[in-house]
Amino acid sequence: MTSQVDFYVLQSSDEQSRLRTVCRLADKVHRMGHNIHILTTDSAQSKKLDDFMWTFSQSSFLPHSMADESDPYQAQQPVLIHHQPLDSTAEVLINLQPDPANTDNYQRLVEIVNQDTAVRTAGRNKYRSYVDKNYPIKTHKLQA
Repeated sequence: MTSQVDFYVLQSSDEQSRLRTVCRLADKVHRMGHNIHILTTDSAQSKKLDDFMWTFSQSSFLPHSMADESDPYQAQQPVLIHHQPLDSTAEVLINLQPDPANTDNYQRLVEIVNQDTAVRTAGRNKYRSYVDKNYPIKTHKLQA
């Protein structure tokens, strides 16, 4: 059961800032000892995020992998990236998809919304959906 939903609202509209925020939050959550599943919109965004995680910070390394059923070490990765929901033991889900996430298996849910019209509209719809489910919600405004 989800104990909290966090919406991070960026002032920019570019996808690069949104992905940078994903990386920073995933790095922070990982350093706190939690596993993370990042649910992307499609395989292209998964690949872009995977590439970006290798270079987003000069001072840290975020162990991660794109989900692949043929990878015998996948379960050992603290950060898994995929565009399909996974049977995951992660405590935290970062949802980049436009639809509300199925949060049954996660303690925390993170939504990152920027000023792109489609992303912002989807964020509002997801917010209403989570309110209807009585999830505790926190909103954080960020300068990306």
